[in-house]
Amino acid sequence: MRNETSREAPGTPAIDIDFTLAPSNRPLAGYDVEEWRGRLKLSKFNAEHALGCRNPNQYNKLCHHKILPQNVELLIRLYDEIPKAAGWDSYTLRELFDRMYADDLAKFAGTEHQVAARVDLGKRFTKMLGRSHARRYDWLESDPKKNEKDQLTHIVIECLLAKLKQADDPREVLERLAKKVLMLRGFNLDSELPVPTPERPPVRHKAGRKSSSERERLAGAPLALAAPKATRAPSRDIRAIAHALHKEETARGGPKRTKTKTAGAGVRE
Repeated sequence: MRNETSREAPGTPAIDIDFTLAPSNRPLAGYDVEEWRGRLKLSKFNAEHALGCRNPNQYNKLCHHKILPQNVELLIRLYDEIPKAAGWDSYTLRELFDRMYADDLAKFAGTEHQVAARVDLGKRFTKMLGRSHARRYDWLESDPKKNEKDQLTHIVIECLLAKLKQADDPREVLERLAKKVLMLRGFNLDSELPVPTPERPPVRHKAGRKSSSERERLAGAPLALAAPKATRAPSRDIRAIAHALHKEETARGGPKRTKTKTAGAGVRE
């Protein structure tokens, strides 16, 4: 099969896929779903349930995707890693996040980087699960009094949480598989969203245009005294000045006027 350029969703970068490569070396396509179902010897009903499809029509549409959504591919590779049906027990999103990154966050406890570290790790967490950074607040910073078991999430995310409950080390499994899925899509997780450490704490840059004094300070130049701002004269002062100039010209006999003639243009003063 020839190379094809495809994208997961509108607004995402196009991906050039070489379908002659093995599925382990390229993003998964829709036709890989049935091959996966055959490897695991699943009935179509069980395959629909495993991938979070609500009905056969949704499963059939998934099989016709040029490229599978990131979280669906992650779920398929997770089933290849742990080839058994997901159980009823499951993590909540916050439980999984704390299980994975509680030790990293503890290193920043009581420091100025504590909040920024949690934000950066939250972005990394949502990226691995194929969701936008905006989901970080809904998933991890919502009201702690709310029952997390009742929190609405995408059904594929629920399937991932149930499968990760079966892993002895969910962080190692999720990060390893997510890095692979993202790398096949041209995104380096450790480079773009690294785990912050005390040696490499999160860095925040102030947004917007810096003031002139700030630019001079950063350039090492001495701060110059601010020049007084020019102010617009009131309209009555302008009229008074114009009136004084008119009186002065009148006293001198007024401005001289000359007349010139131009061909075809009449007389112009």
